[in-house]
Amino acid sequence: MSRIGAIWVLALALFQAAAAAAPSVQVETTRVALKAPPYELIQFVTEGEPYGPVTERIRGRFHRLVVLSPGIAYDHPTLRIETLTYGDEACCLRLVAAYELPLEKLGDHGITLPEATRAQLKFRRWLGTRALEVAYGPLACVFSRIGNPTISVACQP
Repeated sequence: MSRIGAIWVLALALFQAAAAAAPSVQVETTRVALKAPPYELIQFVTEGEPYGPVTERIRGRFHRLVVLSPGIAYDHPTLRIETLTYGDEACCLRLVAAYELPLEKLGDHGITLPEATRAQLKFRRWLGTRALEVAYGPLACVFSRIGNPTISVACQP
């Protein structure tokens, strides 16, 4: 097995273990305009691994997580998940889809969130091209099926 294959198998095993440990809920995201959020709201940005050639002109795509600060101190942050495409040699980078998920929406699905003024959102790692893990206060949350209107979220203390 190649090194890349072994890493992929390990990442998949970690993702499945994390997903099996906590029940997941399906959460609808909101499709937003393909316009960059105000710079002063951006707390953190990370990009996932590129995947798949799509057409002759588009060589691949990847997802980007943008953590947006809340409007007021007592609100939870918002996750913005963007899908980008690129051409040869990373030319012609283009934002093709953007969805937002205010974290307080997780509370509507039975996930008990920590107090917003005391919790910090920390990115842990990408678990694949469509899954990532974050820590929010005492919670470890896995977001999967990102880049879709409905994503899966599994959180555990």
